[in-house]
Amino acid sequence: AEVCDTVENAEIDNDSAEFKKFQEAEYDMLCLIAHFEGVKVNAYWDNKGRVWTIGIGNTVHYSGRPVRATDRIKDKAELMKYFSHHVEKYIFTDMQKYLPMAKMSKSDIAALGSLFYNTGSGILYNKDKTPTEFCLNLCEWFNKKSASAKASIAAYMDKKVYAKGERLEVLVKRRAIEEKILFGEIIMDNTGGEYALENSVNFAEAPLGGIYSVKTRDLDDNSFVCDSINNCPYGRNLNDSINWAFTHPNRPATAKKTTTAKRPRTKSKRR
Repeated sequence: AEVCDTVENAEIDNDSAEFKKFQEAEYDMLCLIAHFEGVKVNAYWDNKGRVWTIGIGNTVHYSGRPVRATDRIKDKAELMKYFSHHVEKYIFTDMQKYLPMAKMSKSDIAALGSLFYNTGSGILYNKDKTPTEFCLNLCEWFNKKSASAKASIAAYMDKKVYAKGERLEVLVKRRAIEEKILFGEIIMDNTGGEYALENSVNFAEAPLGGIYSVKTRDLDDNSFVCDSINNCPYGRNLNDSINWAFTHPNRPATAKKTTTAKRPRTKSKRR
């Protein structure tokens, strides 16, 4: 907890060890987030979030303005610019302020990055910028690996499955995967390494959406991700999906027609 209390007002240093560590984890974060968000090169309307979205679930242009219906991504470099700008400006900034990043692994950073990409990293602090209970529990987990902190973190994350008041099954599965990575039950292996562990997963090679394709697996089963994603018989992996997004772009958004209420016709009174 002492980490959360002392670094709140620290200046953000992009040359810091924390930033370099964050950048090293960005690829793992991208591989994980892309499974949940998909890839689109034309802006589209997200009915659940009620917001214009583009790229890999981006709702904000890298200039800082909200995504507009007319936005288009011209190439892979711009796609990555959307992603990197968002996670570095918003997620890294708050992680560096409130979490003990020196004690976090790349997988820890990727798992929380995925969570914050969905919920916003504002769940780390209160309105007065003091750390939330969730933040304090994360600090205790990374510093002491206490069972009570782990239980509190899981309980909090399990509640973050609603969008506009609706409980979404995709978010239930997303939180389950993020928790398993955060607590070391799933080992991320996204660079072509050869872990001799049953619970290692290469999210870069696994078909996007494979997490959601198997609905009969028990989420408490450690083999859920390893079996269902790696052995998913259809779908494109991350690189394939990015290439497909540019060669088969989604239909550009069209401006919604606005209708004005017609004035009721009134009969003229005869004199």
